Parts: sequence; structure tokens; C-alpha cells
Amino acid sequence: AIKSAKKVTLLSNTVISPSLNRAISEMATALNGEGGSKFEHVQYDAVSYSGLITANEASYGIKGIPSYHFDNANVIVSFGADFLGTWLSPVEFAKQYASKRNVTKTNKTMSRHFQFESMYSMTGANADERYVHRPSELSAVLLNLYAKLGGAVNAPAIADKRVADGIEQTAKALLAASGKALVVCGSNDVNAQILVNAINDKIGANGKTINWSHPLQFRKGIDAEFEKLVADMKAGNVGALLIHGANPAYTYRNAEAFIAGLEKVNLTVSFNEREDETTERCKFVLPDHHYLESWGDSRSADGTVCAVQPMILPLWDGVNELEILNRLAGNEQPIGPQLVRETFAQIAGGGDLEAKWTEFLRQGFLPDTAWPDAPLAFNAGNAAALVGDFRPETGGLEIAFMASSTLDDGRYANNGWLQETPDFATKITWDNAALISPATAKELGVATGDMVSLTAGDRSMEAAALIAPGQADGALSIALGYGRADITHISDKVGFNAYPLRTTRGMT
Repeated sequence: AIKSAKKVTLLSNTVISPSLNRAISEMATALNGEGGSKFEHVQYDAVSYSGLITANEASYGIKGIPSYHFDNANVIVSFGADFLGTWLSPVEFAKQYASKRNVTKTNKTMSRHFQFESMYSMTGANADERYVHRPSELSAVLLNLYAKLGGAVNAPAIADKRVADGIEQTAKALLAASGKALVVCGSNDVNAQILVNAINDKIGANGKTINWSHPLQFRKGIDAEFEKLVADMKAGNVGALLIHGANPAYTYRNAEAFIAGLEKVNLTVSFNEREDETTERCKFVLPDHHYLESWGDSRSADGTVCAVQPMILPLWDGVNELEILNRLAGNEQPIGPQLVRETFAQIAGGGDLEAKWTEFLRQGFLPDTAWPDAPLAFNAGNAAALVGDFRPETGGLEIAFMASSTLDDGRYANNGWLQETPDFATKITWDNAALISPATAKELGVATGDMVSLTAGDRSMEAAALIAPGQADGALSIALGYGRADITHISDKVGFNAYPLRTTRGMT
């Protein structure tokens, strides 16, 4: 096991594996009992949902994200959440959404969809009513809607008459569909998400279109925890840093600070599957198996335990992260199937474990392991206290960021087929661009193809402009996941890296 007088930190993407969580817990027990080490596990998501998670903890007392059921909603309202394109679980949501948009003999009511956004999204393209506003106006829009639903807040005036009328129509539709309505929001602002929780409480969404009994198992990263890790690294308080699945040297808004902190850590080990901007700066590299040559497990949205089985034996006699962490915890020569089977035995309980294990591998899941129903009450006091501090930001040309519909956060940048896939609206391939509305482009004297300089605080970058209808005037949008350099030959210097321009508020 690793011994250090300083902290030992495992930095990973979101962990959904019961076996991996067990290994991390056992490693923490082993390290915290030896040599004064203090072990911590920090989960990191390049596209952060930290604001949503933190808001849910304040509103409901649970640090997570619920399951959403668009198929139970007659009225759907989205504030910048591209739930058909990139937000949370778009494949799942698209199926739910489609079931309420197809009128049949048995389904005679089609859902009504209102979309408020700053950029033109796939979800907005499918909406019945679409309203465009600048990112900084989100607070005013939410406060006005909450007030019209009976919320006790002071709502600022909305200058855009079309948006103001849209809020009025949206409020009427939500009230008429009480118990069969859903409001979602793509902002990473905690106060915005608390206000959305308050709106959903007003319209009776909890337990109907929102299910807290089955929280989502992915996107668990908390921004503040990662910010603290970077500060601890720069202060020299981290003795060892183990990295799996995370690439903050590319995706973190202040990558320079992370890299500077990494240089002050005595032991840095990357378990990432392939070379990336973070791995190349680590002192040791123990590449993880590809998932098709790995044993593992996971939990689905409803909590059901699922099996991960290899298609082939590991190439080059490699060792996966699950096996490595168990060795660091002091377990002698563990192998993947044995570790997964041990976790399975703990969850499956008594009976004929051999027969249960065989059936588990045959079916791919363990029946009767879904989370039990656990209704949660909305904490109105916390919501009221935080909503009072929710005010808009103003000034200057605004930027809205979006995950790439093909490359996600950049993890698929080395996939030529995905690079070749056209964007649904602009039809751009092998590139991203600063999307700008025709009116704003005319005001600034910008034409499609012009190189424009974008500045946020003390950071700046250059990107090609593209005039794109549907963008909010006074704002532009740009996709993340591009601009990687000197890592892979396919994605090398393709597009522009917009990560450094992000603020702590995340996507908007």
C-alpha cells in the first residue's frame, strides 16, 4: 500500500460500479490506518452538474440527481437543458419524449413543450414554443415564472415582450397541468436550480414526473471538491495522486493551476485507458483495460446491479483499475471476476450463490436490487433563503458553452467517424465555431469565417465565427471538446479549445 504523511487522493470520473466503490472504501480503510496517510476520493466531471447536485442537497437533503420522466408530463418546460441532445441522458429522454409526441388511438394527448434558451439546440428545434434570451437573463425569467406560479419573490421586469408573454403562457400551462408537468434547467448555477426545484414543487412534479427513489448514478462530481484538491496540490499537501478517467489538464477551466499543482505532488499515477493531456504529465502510467476486456459491474438508474463481462482476454497481460486498487488496499493478487463475485455475494445475500452467479452472468443483471421507493419532501426554507440572493449578471458580450453533440466533452475527439458527423443545425464537421446571431454579427461587423478574439476575465482565445440564426442577440455559443493538441493524430489541433473561457458557473 502507498504510505505518505500527506494526503493520498484518487481523482476519477463518476464511479457507478459497486465493486469499484468497495475497493475504494477498502483502500481508504487501509491507508487511513497506516503512516498517518489521509485518503480521499474526488470525482470530477468535465461537463459539470455540480450546481444541480448542490441545489438538490439543499432542497431535498440528497446529494444527487433524480430520474426524470418526460413520458409522464403533459407540459414540459426547459431552461437551456438540451435533453434531446446532450443533457444528462438524451437517449433515454428522447424515447420518453417521443412517447408523448405521437398521438394515437390510446394516446390522444400530445405534450406541450416550452423552451427558453440562449443557443439553438436540438431540443429547442423540437419545441412547440421557443423563446430566446441572453444567458444573464435566466434569473429574471425564472423569478418571473416562479412569481406567476405563486412564489413569494420580487421578480424584475422582462424587457423583451415576446419572452414576457412566453412566461405568462408557460405559467398558465403549468398550472393547468398540475401533477403532469416537468421543468428542467441546464444551468450549473446553484440558485437557478433551487428555483427550478421550487417551481417543480409548486406544480406537483415530485413523485410524478420526478422520481427521487431512482437517482441517476452518473455525474456526481462537485466543483468545490475539485477546486479544493487543486488548492491542496499547489500548497504541497498531496503526497500521491492516482488518476482514472479524468483529464483536467485539458478540460479544467484553469488547467494551468492544475498542472502547476501536479508538479508539486511526489507520486502521480495515471490509470487512464489511453494517453491524454493529464496522463502525459504523470510520473507513472498504468493504463486501464478497455471495457471490452474488463470484468466489472454497475448500477442502473433504478439501482439494479448489472454485470460487465469481457469479450476478450486482456491484451498484453494488463491489470485493470479494480485489481490495482485492491492491491493497494493490501489484497493479494486479486483478479477481476473474483472481485466482482465477492461484491455480488454481498449484494445477493444467502441461498444458492453458485446458481445465482450463473444466472447473473446469463441475464446480465441481478433481479430485485432496485432502490426502494423513498419519497422526499421539498425544503422550502432553504429555497427561500438562497433564491433571495439570485440576481443576474450583466455587461458585455456573453458566451454560452455546450457539450459537443458528437465528441461529448472531448473524450471522443480521436474518433474520425464522430468528427465527420455533421452538427445537427450548422452541419459543421471536423471543427467548432463561435456561433453568433445575424443581428449581433451585423452590429459587430463580423462575417462567417472571420477570426474573432473571445475574452473572459484574463483569458482569451481566437475562434472562427459562424452566423447562425436562433442564437440570442448579444451572446454567442461555442461547443466544448475541440482544440486538443499533440495527443492524437486524428484530433490534433482540430477546432478551438473553449474550456479556458468557462467560469465556475459551468455551461452558461
